[in-house]
Amino acid sequence: HFSGSRFQPYILGGAGGIAYQVDRGINLPRDTSPGGFAITFGAGAKAFVSERFSIRPEVRVYAGGRGAAGGIEPPIVNVRFAV
Repeated sequence: HFSGSRFQPYILGGAGGIAYQVDRGINLPRDTSPGGFAITFGAGAKAFVSERFSIRPEVRVYAGGRGAAGGIEPPIVNVRFAV
């Protein structure tokens, strides 16, 4: 870590194109998205417990893309905790 602080909050964001394909199994058609634009944003913090050990809780929201039916996909919220 570069700041010397034991607690480092941060924000994150990104944007780009997305498309996906889901294989439903034997003898079923694949669900293919038509693609689209997507964004992600969130926040987190890195807390150093010792010189070489830290924890990093993070909340990230993904929104965008189009589903197989052509509608906008609902936002997905991802909560992570890394050690």
